[in-house]
Amino acid sequence: SQISGINVSFDVNNNILTFKAPMVSKTEHLVFQACGSSNGLHICDKIGIDILKNIDTTKPVITLNGDDEITIYQGEEYQELGAVAVDDRDGDLNVDINGTVDTSVVGTYNIIYTAQDSSGNRAIATRIVDVIAKLEQLVIEPISLQMRMGSDGIEFQTIGIYSDGSK
Repeated sequence: SQISGINVSFDVNNNILTFKAPMVSKTEHLVFQACGSSNGLHICDKIGIDILKNIDTTKPVITLNGDDEITIYQGEEYQELGAVAVDDRDGDLNVDINGTVDTSVVGTYNIIYTAQDSSGNRAIATRIVDVIAKLEQLVIEPISLQMRMGSDGIEFQTIGIYSDGSK
């Protein structure tokens, strides 16, 4: 974030010099002219100082409510669980949620969560939602197999076969 300015004061032989300097970056090199009078003598000199600002570069932390990957069946309703975001300086932050899940169409969907602190640090988290086909019908049919060996017959029976009812 941009700080609007900083007040700097100097005591030169009991004369206080104060000025306001603009601040626009992490480190600011300021050069100014300081003037003072002492014993009827007026003196001016250029003074340079470096000011290191305490800049926030830490991103907020986003925590998803629920799992980061969810699987639901086609046609079921998707319930957005949301997320929370916390910043080390700003505290609790709003979380923007983007993305949709079309539960009528099988596929993988991404829900994107973003949060930004007052210094412009941005965090992103993603939830993956897999929509899978629902097995509508399970048909089990017993079958018999016969196998003859010589004059004796041996009959085998399987447990069954299954299908989803489609052709």
